Amino acid sequence: MLKMNIKNLAKTIIPYAVFAVTLGVIGYLAWLNHNDFEKIIIKQVQTQLLITSLSEAQSIEKYVESAPVSAAGINALVKHINDLEKAYVFIIDDNAKIIDYPNASYVGKNILELVKGKISEPEQSKLGAVMQRIRSKEKGTAILDFLSEDINPRFTKTLIAFSPLRIGNNSCSIVVAMEYNVIENTIHKNARDNLIFMGFTCLVFIIFALIFYRARREKDLLMIRETVSNIINKQLRSEIEDRKRL
Repeated sequence: MLKMNIKNLAKTIIPYAVFAVTLGVIGYLAWLNHNDFEKIIIKQVQTQLLITSLSEAQSIEKYVESAPVSAAGINALVKHINDLEKAYVFIIDDNAKIIDYPNASYVGKNILELVKGKISEPEQSKLGAVMQRIRSKEKGTAILDFLSEDINPRFTKTLIAFSPLRIGNNSCSIVVAMEYNVIENTIHKNARDNLIFMGFTCLVFIIFALIFYRARREKDLLMIRETVSNIINKQLRSEIEDRKRL
């Protein structure tokens, strides 16, 4: 009797366990898909920003070869980028001093001093590591909490790319920055699509589970009816035999 109860309990639990495991697997795969999608989008944007920084560095170096160095001239060269929403260009020397920036009030200031105490210690360490790469004349990309281009700047998650640049006898770097929220909607849309897919998959599983449950219930009812019918028939046969003997 105990074995039968355990067997029946197992038959009841197994479908729900399979459903839960399947749902977990689908959720994990959806998370992997979203995570990979976000990484691909960020990588593509960073690559484009790096290409832009290299191109702008070449343009500025050609400009300073044929004309006197001036902030106005450099600003004219990068204006097409600074006019873009949430994207901008600035130039920084090896000592973290800002040479050119869309917000003129920052020109001449040390960028490490500007952010000191305004961003978290890990973010300050990341910015310090980027500055070390700039001093080493490297090119590359990073994601930082950085100043926005707004009239009243705030700190926001930002994708940046930097390339070495020489203006006259000065060694510096050009940085192309884009706020993360520019690509955030695309990433969020992918997350919504994954959630919709999960919801649709769950609905399909629930429908199949209901069909399975109804089919199993009908089968159990038939078995009960058959058992009751056999008992009744056996009782009737027994009564008939008793009457015959009487």
